[in-house]
Amino acid sequence: MITAMFVVIFVEQWLKGNRHISEWVGLAASVGCLLIFGADSFLIPTMIYILAALTALRKPLTHGMEAKAE
Repeated sequence: MITAMFVVIFVEQWLKGNRHISEWVGLAASVGCLLIFGADSFLIPTMIYILAALTALRKPLTHGMEAKAE
């Protein structure tokens, strides 16, 4: 049941935006950490990786949003 909720949230975000960098980062981190750490312990490394990646991509992401608003 909760998986369906996350899928709906993901699809809504995908349809709402035009640049899907954060979605791709989340998908890549989830699949990569699932393959590396296994199903029992991939959640914490995934969250750490997503936080680090989005922090590193913060300027390009916010720059794109500012250009879109103008």
